Amino acid sequence: MYDGETRMLLKHYLDEGMSKAGLASWFGASRRTVRCWIAVDQLDRDPDGESTGYARRAPTAHNLSPFKGIIGARLQELSRLTGQWLYVEVRATGSLGGHVRVPDYVRQIRPLESAEPVVRFETPRGR
Repeated sequence: MYDGETRMLLKHYLDEGMSKAGLASWFGASRRTVRCWIAVDQLDRDPDGESTGYARRAPTAHNLSPFKGIIGARLQELSRLTGQWLYVEVRATGSLGGHVRVPDYVRQIRPLESAEPVVRFETPRGR
C-alpha cells in the first residue's frame, strides 16, 4: 500500500518529466500500478486521505450456510463425529457443497479436548 506522500512524490516526479517505468522502479511499484494511478486520477487525491489499498470484500454466503445448524446439533450429540461422516449426513439432506468444506467447518467449531497432564515418573539416581 502506498500512502499519500508517496503518491505526491510520484506526481511531482511525473510532472518533472520522469518516465513511468523509471518512477515504477524508483518507488518499487509495478509500471501497471503507476499507469493505473494516472488513468484514474489517484495522484490528484488528498495526500492526507486514506491509503490506496484494496478494501476487504464483504463475506458471502456459502452452500454450507443452511446446514450449519444441523452440523452443530450433531456435534453436540456426538462430539467424536468426523467431518467426513457429517459431510455424508449433510449431503443426504440436500447439500451441494464440496467434500472439503464440511470437515474444515467442523475443525473450526469443534470444541477442543483438554489433554491430560503428563505425569512424569522419575527414580532417584542410582536406582
